[in-house]
Amino acid sequence: MQPDENSELSRKRLKLSSPIPDCIEVTLEQPAANHTLSKVPAVAPSRTDIAVAEAKIQQQKERDVGISMYVGSGSYGFSGILKQRYTDFLVNEILPSGEVVHLNNYRIPKGRKLAEGAPAETVPSGFPDQAPGDKLGNTPSVSDEGKHGPSNGSGDSVRSKTCGEGVTANESTTASTFRLSNEDEELLRNYFGHDTAAAIVELYCKIVAADPNGRKQIHGTVTSSAIPDRQLRTKIHQDMRRIFYSKLETTTDGAGLMIIGEKPGQNQWSNNRERSSNNGPRRSTKSIWEARGGEYLHFSIYKENKDTMEVISYLARQLRLPPKTFQFAGTKDRRAVTVQRASAYRMSAEKLASVNRSLHGSKVGGFEYHPKGLELGELKGNEFVITLRDCDFGGTQEAHIEAKLEIAKNTLAKLASELKSSGFINYYGLQRFGSFKVRTDTIGLKILQGDFQGACEDLLSFNPDLLSTSRQDSDGSSTKMDLVSRDDRSRARAIQIFQATGQGKKALDELPRKFSAEAAIIRHLGSHMHSDYRGALMAIPRNLRLMYIHAYQALVWNFAVSERIARFGLEVVEGDLVLINKTDATVHLAEEEYDDVGELVVHPNPDDLRPSRFERSRALSKDEVASGQYNIFDIVLPLPGYDVIYPPNEIGLFYKSFMGSDQRGGLDPHNMHRSWKESSLSGGYRKVLGRPLCDGLLEFEARPYVGENEQMVETDLDKLDESKKARNAQSDRGEPTQEHRSVNPHRLVSDDGNTDDRLHGTGSGMERSKLAVILKFQLGTSQYATMMLRELMGRDGVQTYKPDFGGGR
Repeated sequence: MQPDENSELSRKRLKLSSPIPDCIEVTLEQPAANHTLSKVPAVAPSRTDIAVAEAKIQQQKERDVGISMYVGSGSYGFSGILKQRYTDFLVNEILPSGEVVHLNNYRIPKGRKLAEGAPAETVPSGFPDQAPGDKLGNTPSVSDEGKHGPSNGSGDSVRSKTCGEGVTANESTTASTFRLSNEDEELLRNYFGHDTAAAIVELYCKIVAADPNGRKQIHGTVTSSAIPDRQLRTKIHQDMRRIFYSKLETTTDGAGLMIIGEKPGQNQWSNNRERSSNNGPRRSTKSIWEARGGEYLHFSIYKENKDTMEVISYLARQLRLPPKTFQFAGTKDRRAVTVQRASAYRMSAEKLASVNRSLHGSKVGGFEYHPKGLELGELKGNEFVITLRDCDFGGTQEAHIEAKLEIAKNTLAKLASELKSSGFINYYGLQRFGSFKVRTDTIGLKILQGDFQGACEDLLSFNPDLLSTSRQDSDGSSTKMDLVSRDDRSRARAIQIFQATGQGKKALDELPRKFSAEAAIIRHLGSHMHSDYRGALMAIPRNLRLMYIHAYQALVWNFAVSERIARFGLEVVEGDLVLINKTDATVHLAEEEYDDVGELVVHPNPDDLRPSRFERSRALSKDEVASGQYNIFDIVLPLPGYDVIYPPNEIGLFYKSFMGSDQRGGLDPHNMHRSWKESSLSGGYRKVLGRPLCDGLLEFEARPYVGENEQMVETDLDKLDESKKARNAQSDRGEPTQEHRSVNPHRLVSDDGNTDDRLHGTGSGMERSKLAVILKFQLGTSQYATMMLRELMGRDGVQTYKPDFGGGR
C-alpha cells in the first residue's frame, strides 16, 4: 500500500497526544469554489497542461476528505476521461436476490381490476406519521390529491363561507346546518390563520352538500403554511377528524405543508353502504389490492442525467401526491444512465404508466404488485458499465491502433488481476461530500454542534460572481460565466433576493425546483419566525437532512482508514474490529457461564435469534491475530455513533483526537446523542477494503473510436426504443451506425484473458482514432466505482470530465 505522493501520511506518524497535524487538515471550502469568473485567455492551454492542473485539483479535493492512500503502489496504470457523456456511466441496481434491474417492458401486470369507485391510490385514513411503511422518511402517502384536484397553493385564496347557524358537526350535519363552535373556530384560526380556516370550512360545506347518489364531484384541496412541529401536526390531524367528523383528510408533504381535502370514498362508498348491503357484501379495499398481488406497486425507474429525487418529485407533481409516497432502496448518480426499483402504496400501474407520456430523460416500467414496499438499503449493490475515453497507456498516443489495443489488453489484464487479489480502499468518494462551495460534511458538523443557524447559512451560500449578468466583456471576449449553468445562476439570484428582501415567494419563483433544501429553508424562514433555524432544517426532506450528518461520519471514516493503512498496512493487528456473525456467537457461547449467585446462564441458540437491525463488532485478540484465520478483508472500522465500539488500539485513540480537535468541531465520539433526536448518530461499520462482487470479476474491452459523440454501449431505453437509429446513427457526422455501437457484455475481456479484440478496421481513419476502455463490474452497497477506478488506474489516471464550470454554492 502506498500513500498519495503529496500526503504527509507517508512521511510521519501521528502523535495522538499532540494537536492534529497538517496531514489531516480539511479545507472547508473546495479550491474550485474560490475561483473568480475571469476571462478565458486568448491562447488556450494545451490538453496536457489542463490535465495536469485538473489532476492536482482532484488530488487536493481527495486529500481534503481523507482520501490519500493506495493498496498497491499507486503508480500510473493508464489514464482516461470519465463521464464525458452521461451514457458513459451506466448503473443498474442489484436486488437482494442478485438479479440486476433492467427496464425491459412497459407492460401493465395482469390481474383483477379495481372495483368502480374504489380509492385506487389512497391509504386508509389515519395519521401520516403512522402510515404503513413509515421507514426512514419514505412514508407512503395518506391521500391521493389527484382525486381532489389542484390545491389552491397558499390556502389563503378561498373566501370564508358560513353554512348556517346553531349546531356543531356530527354525522348528520348538512351544509345548511353546520357551524363551528366558538372553541373550535378559535382552534382552527390558531392552527391555520383566519383565511385558511375559512377555506377549510367552505370545503367541508361543499362536501356535505354534494348529492351522495350523484356523480362524484371534485372539491379541490386547501393547503396551509408549513408546520414543522410533528407533535403539533399530530394534534391537528386528531382535531380535524373530530371537528369535521372524519369527512376531511389531512396529509403533510415533505416540506411540512398540510393538505386538507375530502376523505376518499365519501360519496361513492361511505354514503352507499345501504345500497351495497342490498347487493351483497362489499369487498374490503385491502382484498381488492391483494387480488392484484399486494398493496405496493413496484416499478423500475430509468433516468438519464437526472437525480433520483428529481424524477420522484416530477412523478409526485404529475400525480398530485407528496414525494414521500414513493420508496426506493437508494439514490443513484446524476451524470449517468441508471435503473433502479421503487415502490408506491396503493398506486395503480395504469395511472403511473400514464406519466411516461410527459417524462423526458426518464421512464417507468417493469410494474409488479407486492405485499410490502421497498426500504432504504434494500439492495445488494450496483452493476456498472463504464466507458473511459481518450485512454493512454503510457506513451501510446502516437502508436498504431493495433499496437494500442495489444498494450491495452495486456495492461488491463494485469491490473484486473491485481485488483481481484488486493482490492481497493473502501473510501467514500467525493460524491458523498457534494460539489458546491460548502461541503455536505461541513453542514453536517454544524448540525451536530447545534449550530442550526450556521447550517442554514451554509446551505444558502453562493458565489457572488454568479450574480453577474454580463455574458460578454466590452472587448467581445468570453467569460467563464458562459460555462456556468443557468440553474446555478438562478439559484444565486433567488438566494440574493431572499437575503436582501426577506420575500420568500419572490425568491421561490426564481429558484429552480431541483434545489429542494434551499426551497424548504426559504419557505420556512419566509413564512415563520426568521430565527427558527432548527424548524427550517426540519422542513428539508428527511433523507436530505440525514445526508449532511452522514457525510460528516464519512469524512471521519475516510481519515480513520487512511490512518489505519498508514500505521499498520494490510496486516491484521490486535484490536482490529470484525463483525459478529453466528459462527462468532457459537464460539464465544460454548463455555458455561454463571451469574453472581452461581446460577447457570442459558444463552439462546444463535440460529433462533432474530436478525438485529444493527451490526455488531468485536475486537480481535492477540491469539486470534496469530491464528491467521482473519485477513484485511474481514476488518471493519466504525462510523461515529453511540451504538458502536471503537478499536482498542491507536486507531481508537485517533477517533477521539481527530473528532475532538478544534478543527473538527470538538466532538466526543463516545457521546453522539443529541437533544434533537434525528441528529443523534447510532453509527455503523464499514469494511476497510472492497473488491468487485462475483469473486472480484472485472470485465473489460478496449475499443477504437473517432467521433467524440459516439455512444459505446446501448442503454436499456435504446433496446426498447425503435427510434434509436434515427437519433443516434448519424454517420455523416463521423458517428457509427447502431450495430457498431452495441456492446455484448459476454464478449468483453475478462481477467482470464479471453477476448474478442473487435478491431473495426485498420485503415487510415482508424490510425487517427482514439482509444476507449469499457469496464463492467459489480460493487456492493455504498461502494464507490470512482474509488475502485482510482486504485485500478493509479495516481493521475482518472480525469473527470467537467460539463460546465460551476458549483452553484
